[in-house]
Amino acid sequence: MIIYEPGHYGLVLFFYLKNITTMTFDHKKIINWILAITSLFLLNSCQAQKKSKMNSISAKEIIGLINSQKPVNIQNRTIQDDLDFTTISNADQVNESLDQYIINSGIHFSNCRFLGKIIFFKQEKNKMISGKINATVSFVNCGFDAEFMAKSLDISGMLSLPACTFSKLANFEDINANHDVNFSKSIFNEEARFQNAVFQRRLNMLGCEFTKVVSFQGSSFRGDAQLSNIKFLEYCDFGICQFHENVFFNYSIFQKKAIFNQCVFNNRAEWNDTKMYYVEFKNTQFRGIASFVNATISGKAIWDRVVFFTQAIPLEQCSIQKENLTVNEVVTLYKN
Repeated sequence: MIIYEPGHYGLVLFFYLKNITTMTFDHKKIINWILAITSLFLLNSCQAQKKSKMNSISAKEIIGLINSQKPVNIQNRTIQDDLDFTTISNADQVNESLDQYIINSGIHFSNCRFLGKIIFFKQEKNKMISGKINATVSFVNCGFDAEFMAKSLDISGMLSLPACTFSKLANFEDINANHDVNFSKSIFNEEARFQNAVFQRRLNMLGCEFTKVVSFQGSSFRGDAQLSNIKFLEYCDFGICQFHENVFFNYSIFQKKAIFNQCVFNNRAEWNDTKMYYVEFKNTQFRGIASFVNATISGKAIWDRVVFFTQAIPLEQCSIQKENLTVNEVVTLYKN
């Protein structure tokens, strides 16, 4: 049996029409069949295009809702162009180099696909435009085909992006999140940047996957940080971070180099049942309990100029080859 793809129908039709004078009655029946199939294919194609158009919404419409102080609540739609929040009409000059727009209404997207960029921050020639949001922002189970730019965002409501897929750069540098933040089960297929972010309350990244480089360097975690069951498939950097409350990396996989240099862990820090390849703790302080129960380090581990305030270095809890272990100037202030 020969199966024709949709693009072949025209060629088949041309062949038969060219030889129509020699066709028998059966041939003509075949022609009628091909014409019927072609018509059905074209009808379905038109309906699909119409449906796609009906399921899409323009970024201009969304910005219009925000400019009208109306909440955004959009489900099961495709946004084809850049969604640029820096074009909101109420932007005011903060200083010579910074303009800031303000959003007071909630923003909620569910099961949406964004073909263009998400832009909360813009760097122009001599000026930056950043955002202040006094409401909740959520993107639930959404796909981002282009860059997600949320640098320097100041948000007082919850920031929620669970079960999302970021296909390009995801930039959350310098954000100030005053409420809970949720990225649980999201996938980052390109570089993710969280440098110098401030998480004032709970951060939940349970079950995320980072397939490229991710950096939290210089960030402040002022609530509990749930970073368990994460796949870090490339280099990850938590250097110079401040963890004010508990942090959990349990069951996470660090497939390449993991950096925790110059960190301060003020409360409980857990790496139980983690799998690590290469890990560094240099100039790091553990002011609370550190737990590495059943952790496996298959490559190198460096503990250099580390201070433990409440316990001895917990090396007996984890599995590592002695030749891969470097311990230098580790201080224990704990007295049994």
